[in-house]
Amino acid sequence: MIATGTSSTHINSLAGELEFQLKEEGTEPSRTSASSDWVAIDYDSVIVHIFNNEAREYYKLEKLWGDGENIDVEKLLELGGSESK
Repeated sequence: MIATGTSSTHINSLAGELEFQLKEEGTEPSRTSASSDWVAIDYDSVIVHIFNNEAREYYKLEKLWGDGENIDVEKLLELGGSESK
């Protein structure tokens, strides 16, 4: 998953909220790496990258996964809630 924050504060807030919400569901990351322009959170089968605009443009992770399947996250969350229990 790749997302963009508008500042280092915003990036850290997004990452913190993600970790909080998933921990409430019983899921904790196996590893987290952070800098002022990029946070990566490893949930084993899903890795979340939260960049600022400049870092996202520089690393271009979308290009690495250009042939990957786009997933509707809202539908995935709806399905995950009912199937994971």
